[in-house]
Amino acid sequence: MELYQLRAFVAVARQGNFTRAAEELHLSQPTISGQIKALEEALGVLLFERKVGGIVLTPAGTELHARAGKILAEIHDFVNHADRLAGRAKAKIRLGVSGDAKTYRVGKLLEAARVQYPEMEVEVHNGLSGWIMNAIRQDELDCGYFVGAIEHPDVVSTVLDVLTYRIVAPAAWAEQMANAGWNEIGAMPWVLTPELAAPRRIAISMFREHGIEPTQVTIVDRESTVAHLVSSGVGLALLREKLAQETVLSEEVVLWENGAALADLSFICLDKRKDDPAIAAMTRIIRTIWA
Repeated sequence: MELYQLRAFVAVARQGNFTRAAEELHLSQPTISGQIKALEEALGVLLFERKVGGIVLTPAGTELHARAGKILAEIHDFVNHADRLAGRAKAKIRLGVSGDAKTYRVGKLLEAARVQYPEMEVEVHNGLSGWIMNAIRQDELDCGYFVGAIEHPDVVSTVLDVLTYRIVAPAAWAEQMANAGWNEIGAMPWVLTPELAAPRRIAISMFREHGIEPTQVTIVDRESTVAHLVSSGVGLALLREKLAQETVLSEEVVLWENGAALADLSFICLDKRKDDPAIAAMTRIIRTIWA
C-alpha cells in the first residue's frame, strides 16, 4: 500500500466521483481508478460501490475512510514538525472551499496570505459545505468556509456575511408561480443539491417550516448546473440571491416572491486549534478582508 493510494481514497470519498477526485489531485481519471483498484487489492476489501448518481463507500470503506483521514493528518503534522526541527518555518494549511470562490473572496485571501506570510503554503480543497464541516472535525482540513448554523460545540466560527437564497422557477412557469402558495410549490418538481450542500439543508428547513414535502426530480452538486436545469424547465430550485438575479436578468428563470431564506457564511476551525499559528493567521487575514 502506498501513501498516494490513501490520498486518492480520501479524495474519491470526499468528492463521490472519480473525475472530480482526479481534478482535485491533478491526475487523470484512469490513474485515480487504477490507484483505488490497487488499494482494494492490497487491502482485500471493496471500498466503493456504484449507485445511481455516483459512487458511495461500502461499510468497510466507511470504517477505513475515517482511519485514512487520521493517518494523512498525522503525516501532515509529522512533516510540519520535521520542518520546525530543521529550522524551516514553513507552515502548511488545508483550506476547505465550497461554492463560488469569487463570492467567498478566496483569491483575496490567498494573495494576502502570500504577501503577509510568504512561508505559508495553502492547500485548497473543494467540497460541499457539510463535507468541509465534517473534514475539519476529523482533522482532514484545518479551516474553511461553511454556510448555515453551527451546530457543533467543538467548532468556532467567524461570521463573514449573511447570504440570501431565493426560490426560482423556469421562465415558462411565470403565470403558474404568480398564483402559487406553499402547497403548490411543494407539489412542483424540484432540483435539489446533496444532503451535505448548504442549499439542500436550507430548502428542507423551509419546507418543514411550512409543513410540506417537495417532489424531488434530481440531485445536482454544482450551483451552475442547478441554475441551468431550472432554466431548461426541469423544476424549481433554491439559488443564492446574486446568481438568481443574474439568471432572472437573462430571462431564463423567474423568482417566486414569497420564498426567501437567510444563512450565515462563516469561516470555521476546531476550537482546540484556533490558536495554531497558521490558523490564527488565516483568521486574522479573513477578518481584514471581510471587515
